[in-house]
Amino acid sequence: KYIIENRITDSKQFSFSSVFKWEVKTDLKITTGVDLSIYKGRNYKKLDDLLGGKYWVDIDQFAERDYPTNPDIIQNDINNPNRVIKKGDIFGYKYDVNIYHSSAFVQNEWNWSKLDLYYAAQLTYTQFSRYGYMKNGRAPENSFGQGKAWWFVDPSFKAGATYKLNGRNRVYANVLAETRAPLPSGAYVSERIKDTRVPNLQSRKILSYDLNYSFLYPGVRGRVSGFRTYMLGTSENLGYYDDELRTFINHMLTKSDKIYQGIEAGLSVKLNRSFSVSTAGTFADYRYTNNAIGVKSYENGVKPDFTEVVVTKDLKINSGPQLAANITLDYFHPKMWFADVTLNYF
Repeated sequence: KYIIENRITDSKQFSFSSVFKWEVKTDLKITTGVDLSIYKGRNYKKLDDLLGGKYWVDIDQFAERDYPTNPDIIQNDINNPNRVIKKGDIFGYKYDVNIYHSSAFVQNEWNWSKLDLYYAAQLTYTQFSRYGYMKNGRAPENSFGQGKAWWFVDPSFKAGATYKLNGRNRVYANVLAETRAPLPSGAYVSERIKDTRVPNLQSRKILSYDLNYSFLYPGVRGRVSGFRTYMLGTSENLGYYDDELRTFINHMLTKSDKIYQGIEAGLSVKLNRSFSVSTAGTFADYRYTNNAIGVKSYENGVKPDFTEVVVTKDLKINSGPQLAANITLDYFHPKMWFADVTLNYF
């Protein structure tokens, strides 16, 4: 009834990039570049320990409980029914995720005595697909073999400016507008079992901007920043075990909108040749701004996939602390060693 398994992702990636920089004149620089990557991620699990048993049968135990008279639906691989598994054997699922990514960009920079300006544009192509090695009994029609390829073309534009108040104080701002292809991990309803794409899958739309002030004086330096980022049409995978239905559920949230906004500040003061104090803090608000569309997929096949509205509006996003501060005291010894004491608050 019980074993220990290892879940493995065996990744291989080839990447190529090239950047060309041209200083047109002393105050104008042009940078262009291309990037190409090919990724193959093989996902599977191996039996690590039988815990005293002699063998394991490669079936879904939860489906076996719910469909005791259906010998096909309980199979993890219909092509090899009731396969006997021993230590080191692959079982349960095995599939590849193949990703092709390419992009090209251009950036111009102007640098003057009081003002720096830049802008950049990029175009990205992303394609991904799933290849299944097992014909799963809960999805025999689309779990085995080469799945459909999905592709996205995404533009991106960013710009920024820095105004130098004097040699020690400056104000700078940045803005970014782009779309980003969805990640394969959030593109499939239940990628371990079948090649079913999440409904309403689309590129995320992103608008981000920030305003910053920094200063640098002998013995003291600091920075204050305000930022806001909108992410529209995101998707994410929330997997959990349903106690009532007694099965694992892949719950995809799609078409969800989010906002990330806040203020960050940092200050460093050199007390003398040996001691310095640094402090930093964040006051932020990360939350959903609408109700997402959820897609539930039951791994044991007890119910068909279905779509529902998930009440996420104004819920916080679990991306780390939204109120945080720390202070650090550093000691530097002339013989090149140092020590520090840090107090954190989250």
